[in-house]
Amino acid sequence: MASIEDEDFELLLTQLIEKANVLFPSIIKNVKQSDERAKIQKVPWYERHRLIVWVEAAEETRKSYQAKVIVSPWFVAELKWMVEIGSKWCIKPIWKEIEPSLVNSTHFTHTMSKLAIAEHLGRSGHKVEIVPRGAEASPDLMVQAIGGTQDWINIEVYQPSILSGGKDVSPSDIGHIVRQAMKKAKKQLGRKTPGILAVCGFSQKQPIIISLKKSVSERLQKTDRPNLCGIALAIMSVLYLKQLGNISFTPVISFDFIHNPNYFGRVEIDSSPDLDDPNLIKQPLKELPIQDLISNAVPNSNITETNVHPIKEQLKIIEKPPSNTRTVMYSKGNFPIMDGKGNIDFLCGNCQFVVAKKIWKRSLMNIVTKCPSCGTYNEFCSLSDAEMPLVGAIAIEKGEYPLDRTVHTKRGICTFGR
Repeated sequence: MASIEDEDFELLLTQLIEKANVLFPSIIKNVKQSDERAKIQKVPWYERHRLIVWVEAAEETRKSYQAKVIVSPWFVAELKWMVEIGSKWCIKPIWKEIEPSLVNSTHFTHTMSKLAIAEHLGRSGHKVEIVPRGAEASPDLMVQAIGGTQDWINIEVYQPSILSGGKDVSPSDIGHIVRQAMKKAKKQLGRKTPGILAVCGFSQKQPIIISLKKSVSERLQKTDRPNLCGIALAIMSVLYLKQLGNISFTPVISFDFIHNPNYFGRVEIDSSPDLDDPNLIKQPLKELPIQDLISNAVPNSNITETNVHPIKEQLKIIEKPPSNTRTVMYSKGNFPIMDGKGNIDFLCGNCQFVVAKKIWKRSLMNIVTKCPSCGTYNEFCSLSDAEMPLVGAIAIEKGEYPLDRTVHTKRGICTFGR
């Protein structure tokens, strides 16, 4: 976005306001009167229609520009971002279905978040489609994987009102967000197609984002949904720069992906950033809350993310199976039959010995193991539980397989007994 010292800044404001009125005429016309009443009643800005708030900030800035005053510059930056996205999507056939829903303030924020995610994935080379609304529950977006079998992935967008900016977010709010996210994922994504739940927000402080990531990660450790690839956090913010006396405000999006350790689908989710992306911000940043921006104060903070420890899951005890009726794996020594970097330690149902260490729910299926500590036979989950195409599978015929050492496995590889 242009700096406040730029001689074209006033022209930019005029163009933004004009484009907003051209792109969203029905919204501005239908919402303006009710928004005026909301202002009289002193309704907080984050409970008003976001588009009206953005346009109003741009209009007030244009009026006060001669005094070199930018009114709510973060709103002006968001308006620029919204106009750019709207200009790309308004020429597509799906826009006729999208536009009517934008009059509702909640739907507007949700839709703009959805389009921002679609743009983010489109820049990465993915084919993205918006799913039309229907009578039955369905995801918001469909994204085609790059390479391999080029499977499609469903994406459901969740825009909690508490993350719309301007509100204090408490630990209980974060817990509620995560619970609602899991409910929406279950309802909207189905069970047979890989899916991602995207939690979206505006202008959230770094401690809130870190707490959200931690809470999401802890919750995903406990889920048993093989189709849920993970949960993405998409936070729209504004980059503030001050160089040689010039000030600029640029809309940016941070995109964090938290993998579901129990997802074993064949579509691999790569959440590492593209270092060659020209839009990637590489210089170190400091968080600058709005109230500190006004008072010219810059806070310092050091935050460490807590690692999640593997959960303990006790296996089902069974009788020793007759010869050559089951696939039986056991260690010759006092060590687990398998290990990895997963989220579960599987314990003997009798003595609690760790028979498989830090693996995933579907790493071993239809397998029987004999505890090296007490000799009890234990059974892993059955293969019928797997409903998704897997990254890789290793089938082992019925029989006994003593192991000289622990087998190391990777996420997505399922070893199962026939």
